[in-house]
Amino acid sequence: MIIRGETHPIWPGPIHPQWHAAAAEKGYHVLARVKNKDNLALACKKCRGTFVCRHSVLTGFQPQCPNCKEARWIADAKVNRLTFVKRDEKDRHYGHFLVSCGHTKRLQFSRTKKVATEGGEIVCESCTIERYKREARAYGWELVGPDPEGDNNYRLYRHADGCGESCRVLIGNMKTQRFQCPSCGKGWSNEPSSIYFAEIDLGKRTVLKLGFSGNTYSRFEYQLFVRKVLPYRILAEIHFPTGRAALRAEKKVHKRLIERFPDGVVPHTVYRKHLKVKSEIYRPELRDAIFAELAEVERRLST
Repeated sequence: MIIRGETHPIWPGPIHPQWHAAAAEKGYHVLARVKNKDNLALACKKCRGTFVCRHSVLTGFQPQCPNCKEARWIADAKVNRLTFVKRDEKDRHYGHFLVSCGHTKRLQFSRTKKVATEGGEIVCESCTIERYKREARAYGWELVGPDPEGDNNYRLYRHADGCGESCRVLIGNMKTQRFQCPSCGKGWSNEPSSIYFAEIDLGKRTVLKLGFSGNTYSRFEYQLFVRKVLPYRILAEIHFPTGRAALRAEKKVHKRLIERFPDGVVPHTVYRKHLKVKSEIYRPELRDAIFAELAEVERRLST
């Protein structure tokens, strides 16, 4: 008899009534005696799969169908975008899973179950490290290794294209460039900055955002939105040599807009579920007025 990919000899001898009764009570059928006098071939009523079980286990305990168990592992893996490969040979609590990137990952079954039921994400460490390296290289830094203080939210980086200094940096801050090198950084006030003018689609309405940032892309992709990045379009951007100059010019524009168009300011209650800011959001009707203000800023900047 072939059971779970293995061939087992059928053992002669009677199948006692108490074995049939115990199997029926616990969700199985007894098919035959196999391997030796102590083992039975059971068929699961739920999945119709077969497996080998000692008759003492059948009568004294509740045997678990390995086919049903594997089906649960496969289902949990699918929720996590993983593919179950095989059970770990050294520890029955672990299995090997194929990640979507192609790498194989050893995981506890309890972890895949928890993530599948409670939410979360199982990531590939190899791909994650490569992503951290790419994010650092994009801004002239080099990933050195884990955080020397043991905080998994940080990594140790070296300023490869700068002063060569090594420092701890929050992973998210490296990605969004929201930090300064402790050795050669100048601080936002002396770094180049920009005034940006953007249109944001909140779903039921469109609003206008006027602000300043040292990195407009990072501002919109990683910092501005509450949950997910909403559709937006940068309508204009004016570059300044320093953050201090950009902030000063931006504040003057906001002051003039509020004085001239007090009804053009969008109440915070309208966008608080979408945007992390509490002001500087305007109605679409002010588009031309804001363009005119920015044109004046550019004129003064060029003189």
